[in-house]
Amino acid sequence: MLETDFDDFAAMLDQTCRLLSRGSYVPDAGNTSLWFRALSAYGLDAVRYALDAHVRDPVRGKFVPVPSDVIAQIERLSVDGRPGVEEAWAMVPQGEDQSVVWTTEMAEAYGVCSGLIAAGDRIAARMAFKEAYERAVTLAKAKGATVTWIVSQGTDPEQRKRVLTAAVNAGKLTPELAYGECPALPPPASKVALLPPKDTPKTDAAREQLRGVVAVKRADPVDPRGWARALKAREERGERLTMDQARAWRDALAYAPDEIKSAAQGAPIIAADLLPPGLRAALEHERALRSQA
Repeated sequence: MLETDFDDFAAMLDQTCRLLSRGSYVPDAGNTSLWFRALSAYGLDAVRYALDAHVRDPVRGKFVPVPSDVIAQIERLSVDGRPGVEEAWAMVPQGEDQSVVWTTEMAEAYGVCSGLIAAGDRIAARMAFKEAYERAVTLAKAKGATVTWIVSQGTDPEQRKRVLTAAVNAGKLTPELAYGECPALPPPASKVALLPPKDTPKTDAAREQLRGVVAVKRADPVDPRGWARALKAREERGERLTMDQARAWRDALAYAPDEIKSAAQGAPIIAADLLPPGLRAALEHERALRSQA
C-alpha cells in the first residue's frame, strides 16, 4: 500500500473491527499505524478482500482480526497457480508481435500499461501493471475464479512453437490446446489415436509406382531441343508460324551438334558466308576435326 491509501485502510479496518467486536472496538491512531506498516507490502485491494475473507471465515471470523490473520488470508488466496506480481511482470511481452501464454488477469493488466510500454516508460508501465494485476487477481480470487491460461500468438511462428511447447511442459496448457493454436507442433497422442491405421500394402505399392516413374524418366531423358524440333515439324507440314517461332527454332537448331554433323555428311552444301555466324564457326570447327582424323 501507498501512504495515500492510509485513510481508506483506516476506515476499512475500523468497520471490520467494529463489526466483529460488536461495537466495542475503539480506534487508535498508533494501533492503526502499526497495522498499516505490517500490511504495507500488500495492495489495498488485496487487504480489503482479505478482511472480507476473514469476516466470512467460519472459525477466525468470530474474533477481531490481527495483522497475521489478514496476511494468512492473503497467502491462502495466493496459492492458486497464478504468478506473483513480479513474476507476472517478467512474463509480459515487450511488444504485441511476441508470443506469450499468460493468465486472463495478466492480459487485463497489460491492457492498462501497454501504452506506457510502447512509449518506452518501463518504470511507469511496471507500476501501472502491478496495481492493475493485483486488483484483477484479488477480485478473481474473491469470486472463486480459477486460473485460466490463454495464448497471445504473436507473429513469429518459431517463437510461438517454443512458447507453446514450454507452456505444455509447465502444465499451463494441454497438448490439445497447444496443437489447436499451432498445428505445426507435433500432434498430441489423442489426435494420433484418431487417425486411421497405416495401409502398408497400399503404401508400398505407391512407393514402387513412384520408383517406376523415376526409372522411366531417367531412361528417357528430356530432349532440350524438343520444342524446336516440334516447331520445325509443324512448319514443314505447312503450318504458318509466327516470326518469333520461326526464328526461335532456327536459332536453337543452328547450334545443335547433330545438325552440324548432318550438314557435314552429305546435306545440301550452302556457302559458308550464307550460314549464321554460330553455325559457320561450328561447321569450320567440325571440318578441322575431320581433317585431323
